[in-house]
Amino acid sequence: MIEQIGERVRESTNQRVVIILGSELDLEFVQPMVETLKQFEVKCELRIASAHKTSRHLLEMLEQYESEDADTVYITVAGKSNGLGGVVAANTRFPVITCPPLSVGYESLDIWSSLRMPSGVPLPTVLDPTSAALFAIRVCALNNPELVSRLHKYNNELSQKVIKADAAIRNNLQT
Repeated sequence: MIEQIGERVRESTNQRVVIILGSELDLEFVQPMVETLKQFEVKCELRIASAHKTSRHLLEMLEQYESEDADTVYITVAGKSNGLGGVVAANTRFPVITCPPLSVGYESLDIWSSLRMPSGVPLPTVLDPTSAALFAIRVCALNNPELVSRLHKYNNELSQKVIKADAAIRNNLQT
């Protein structure tokens, strides 16, 4: 379903976004993240681990990433009782963003497990998968001028789209 990405990224970049899913059921939810990261040519890895069901596996995974020489941003994707984001944020030196898929009918309950973290566990919550990827890209851009340039271009294209829509609606109302 989701192709491996990163082929288009130059090997000289030492940055990556690691998306950790709580379950393979979240693959469809992360598709916009993957597409956005691909669009910006940011290396991406997908992993599956559960804070509750596979804690040891998750901690070993984080230890491996900590030992590697790469700037990493994590995006965690876990719904219901989202322990994944908090556990990752508490066990890494890298930035972590959580993007929980909300359960239909339980949205107001699910969101609190992502928003209420213990003190000392920094974990921004972004509900839209594309916006979560853009947040990760902005973090990577802090030390990457080429990525800053791509972000400027993206933002300009968004602005032009809105300006064109404004002109179109204004012209339609005046006729």
